Amino acid sequence: MEPTNKPKRKFSFRGLLLTLWCFVLIALLWAAPLLWCRIPDGNVIAAGNENYIERPGVTNILILGSDLRGAIENDMETLGGTGQADFVCLLSVDHFNKKVSVLSIPRDTLVEVQECDISGNPTKKVLEQLCLQYAYSTSSRQGCELMAERVSELLGGTAVDYYCAISLGVIEGIVDEFGGVDVAMSADYQVLEDTYPAGSVVHMYGEEAKIFLHYRDVDHYYTNLDRMARQKDFIRAFVPVAMAKIKQDPKMLKRLMDKYQNYVTYYLPTEEWPGLVWAALRYDINLDEAYVLPGEDTHQGRYDAYVVDEEAARSLILELYYQKMRKNP
Repeated sequence: MEPTNKPKRKFSFRGLLLTLWCFVLIALLWAAPLLWCRIPDGNVIAAGNENYIERPGVTNILILGSDLRGAIENDMETLGGTGQADFVCLLSVDHFNKKVSVLSIPRDTLVEVQECDISGNPTKKVLEQLCLQYAYSTSSRQGCELMAERVSELLGGTAVDYYCAISLGVIEGIVDEFGGVDVAMSADYQVLEDTYPAGSVVHMYGEEAKIFLHYRDVDHYYTNLDRMARQKDFIRAFVPVAMAKIKQDPKMLKRLMDKYQNYVTYYLPTEEWPGLVWAALRYDINLDEAYVLPGEDTHQGRYDAYVVDEEAARSLILELYYQKMRKNP
């Protein structure tokens, strides 16, 4: 069935960012070892009459949520087995100010994607959705490296220090590890055959939560908005419960890391994670403070296309990652 034709429109991705806190929390289990201060590599952005350089003491971690249902493979011999990157965000840890911020980048953002041949060798660049870059690889590791390159380019050369990709398949098990969660519905939702009335509270275990978080009607435009609203409701319920249980039971971190290691690909050191993960959890994380790469949601043919607002994006990038360079007297 052809999608219902609707005019292009602007909308808020605040719900998307709240959704990504779920992936952020899970990623912290693996990403915590890398939370040390980075010395800026000297990347400079010119804006107006000023030059800006990356701030010291900030570590940027690319977090990806793959739509793959099962374990992540890193030894494939053909393209596409990694799935697409349905969730993309840059987690920034500011060690000086003890704050954690997240920049959400819509999966449909138009970028110059590096296409590859069947063996994973680069061929040409084509303007496509960012989520597809992850799929142009013969392993999750290669997909992460390509995604890190695209995100860095998108953010004016801002450093991506490390990465962590998580399979959708881990969500079911992780939710069950925490005993499920009570989700309060802020609106009426229809998910396949299930109806969730506004104002109701539903205790969800892993299988139901995975469907609730991921399902959308691909035969119509803008159904992702409904999915984002559902995800926001879920994350507001899940994150406080998960963080509280992790603080109560430190050994839970190691158990989860061991049990779900095949659902995660990451590039980060591991020798100092125990102490650093607790530092990360003590940093200021506010679910209501979120950043989204500015732009406009449009359609090209049958597909969504998010077009970045270059001027607004540059202002946000400078605010989050840069400081003015001192001028020589």
